[in-house]
Amino acid sequence: LRATLPFIAYPGAIAAHWSRGKCTFKSPEDDSARTVAIDTSGLASHIRTGDGACGEEHTHASGSNENPVQRQLCSQIRFGGPISVAEFMNTALTHPQKGYYMQRDVFGSKGDFTTSPEVSQVFGELVGVWLVACWQQMGQPSRVQLVEAGPGRGTLMADILRASASFPSFQSALSVHFLEVSPFLRSAQRETLERTAGAGTIMNTDDSDGEAPFVWRAAAADSPPVS
Repeated sequence: LRATLPFIAYPGAIAAHWSRGKCTFKSPEDDSARTVAIDTSGLASHIRTGDGACGEEHTHASGSNENPVQRQLCSQIRFGGPISVAEFMNTALTHPQKGYYMQRDVFGSKGDFTTSPEVSQVFGELVGVWLVACWQQMGQPSRVQLVEAGPGRGTLMADILRASASFPSFQSALSVHFLEVSPFLRSAQRETLERTAGAGTIMNTDDSDGEAPFVWRAAAADSPPVS
């Protein structure tokens, strides 16, 4: 997918190319380059749509029946140029209103798929025993960060904590970080952990210093550094 953008130049310079809202000009005199960045975020109301693709151009009025995910993707492509598969999937999965994971339970018989922890608790319990063994081999450090990306309903972590309950020193050392962007799934994870670890230990924060037993974060980059 490509977006055609106007050619712009200033005296004594040549416009090299456009890429994601930025235009790079190259000077023929000293071979230097200058980049002009343009904020296109406010242009999302005028996009190309039609027949499930970014085709016929029109303005979206309030109450449009078009899928907001499609609308946002078309806006990104039309005004920012080609997007990567990663960008496409991020929008499709985590759009605030219509993202795949954002508003409903997609797991189990009423969802679209299932995972090993949802089939049997044995998987999570084995992982828990393995983690305790790793911790012991590390010399039983007093502080350990356990990070789970995409925790689902929180079933895996609940099984890990239950299996490792016989090792209180290990659990006391744990700081558990969940990488989760969906408010719906965060709520489900908290409910699962409250049944396992007790409601008093559940932390609902995104800016903890890492000392809390349970911390929810939106991305791995938000996690505190390991010292």
